Amino acid sequence: MHSRRLAALGLAGILSLGLVACSEESGSSSSGKAATNTSSSSAAAGADEMRTVTDARGTVEIPAKPKRIVSTSVVLTGTLLSLDAPVIGTSGSKPNTPGFDEHGWFDQWANIADERGVEPLFDSGNLDVEKIIAEDPDLIVVSATGGDSFAEQYDQLAAVAPTVVVDYNSHGWEEVTTTLGDLLNLQDKAAQVIKDFDSKVADAKKSITPPAEPVDIAVYSGNKGLNVGLPTAPQAKILEEVGVKVADTGVTAEKGRTDFAFTSEEQANQALTAEQILLVGNDQSDVDALLADQRFQNIPAVKNKQVYALGDPSFKLDYYAALDMLNHVVDIYKK
Repeated sequence: MHSRRLAALGLAGILSLGLVACSEESGSSSSGKAATNTSSSSAAAGADEMRTVTDARGTVEIPAKPKRIVSTSVVLTGTLLSLDAPVIGTSGSKPNTPGFDEHGWFDQWANIADERGVEPLFDSGNLDVEKIIAEDPDLIVVSATGGDSFAEQYDQLAAVAPTVVVDYNSHGWEEVTTTLGDLLNLQDKAAQVIKDFDSKVADAKKSITPPAEPVDIAVYSGNKGLNVGLPTAPQAKILEEVGVKVADTGVTAEKGRTDFAFTSEEQANQALTAEQILLVGNDQSDVDALLADQRFQNIPAVKNKQVYALGDPSFKLDYYAALDMLNHVVDIYKK
């Protein structure tokens, strides 16, 4: 992954708490495991109906059908947009860095946000409450952890509008989609988004010839080296669904992680023994850089130039990023 990009999102924050954590990230596809975020309804009818929900922080009363949502999490914004939620403003990452547009929005959904008139508010390192107030939101969405989390400023945000906290690092993108669908009363739309992706996975599987042997997955960060992926990573789940098996390298991840292990140069050289490597959160320029990196020339896939990129968006999955990754897989293995 581009080192500039990792810095832009505070990858000590996002990668260390769940990259891509990629069913992705936590490796689970069951929406039931997102129970800490699921909603429970109450309440009387009316234009301003409120209900009590349970999010990653606890219970909170929010509008039953919010009409003006501000997202302080650039990672969660993609999922909100996929649900056609009424997002009026969102944070961003560092503008004009690999994978991000001039607002610091992810390339895979930036055009959609522009078309819907979403306002850029601030970057993920600089909360601007005054800009949020100016948008007059009836709901604020906050990530529980990660480089774009403002959970520590919860009380400040909750004083502006009802605020929900969602944990995207501990759950796969499908679970997060289901959770936000429950919270926003968009359950049918959430189910439709997941069904649509499953249909595209089925089509992709028919159009490719997967390799006979398992592949390795990794993240390349230039001078910082290679982080080795686990078969429980969310990206691995997508690969497995189309018939591409992911090797179990035997590396041990940090406690609580199920996606990637932070590995030394020596560990990466020992662990990555498959005939092919698929790079998560990387593009072709990263492939070229890895192939020229003298530290890793003894890795079989590097030596034989069997390294392929799954695209910049694949490092942190939502519906749009998952589709982009799926398209890369089809391009690599197309019949």
